[in-house]
Amino acid sequence: MRLFTVSALIAMLTTSLCFCDGARAGVVLSFTNSSSTNSATVSPGSTFAFTTKLNSTDNATVDQVSAVDYFLAASSSSIFTIASRNTTTDGSPFAGTYITDSGVTSSGSNPILNLTSTAGYRNGIDLGGQLTNFGDPPVSNQLVTVADYTLSVAANAPSGTYTITAYDPSGEGYSDNSFNDHSFTSVGTYSVTIGTPEPAIGGLVVIPALLALRRRRRLARSFSRI
Repeated sequence: MRLFTVSALIAMLTTSLCFCDGARAGVVLSFTNSSSTNSATVSPGSTFAFTTKLNSTDNATVDQVSAVDYFLAASSSSIFTIASRNTTTDGSPFAGTYITDSGVTSSGSNPILNLTSTAGYRNGIDLGGQLTNFGDPPVSNQLVTVADYTLSVAANAPSGTYTITAYDPSGEGYSDNSFNDHSFTSVGTYSVTIGTPEPAIGGLVVIPALLALRRRRRLARSFSRI
């Protein structure tokens, strides 16, 4: 019988885990906002902002990211429209985008989340990009910003809670440094609750003013009769 030391067994187990794709933590795409949450409450006709982030959780070759491919998708059609995308302010390593930030919102790019996909209703063009400069090191074992977004809410949007996520065509969420494509290990979500707009306060101000005017007129009539 062949005997192994404890350290040898640990080394063997570690090696087997490293080569088991199902055991690795992998590459995760997530959503957050300036409050470090993944949710917002908004009104019809308003806008809200969030950031997409990518987390490569180890140094494995398969998790060294050199490009990303994704669309935004929503749980209902035509409720949300991409109002802006910014890949420069927060230093995204994937600023070598397939379409410029300003081009994302053009009508030809279909910024409305209304096209059917397996993840919901998506926008029209790939929002991803390659490493900003040729020869930049891949994203490996770190958390980075992919892009900052502002979305607008349809003026006629029904009240309710909606989900925004990312759609990546099967097997094409990101590319490693050897140009092999992979699906994201997991993709996060962003929850948006659309509430009923508060009633305008203008009418509430006018009513007391009208009542005061009516009282003054009554007093004036009363004195004129004395």
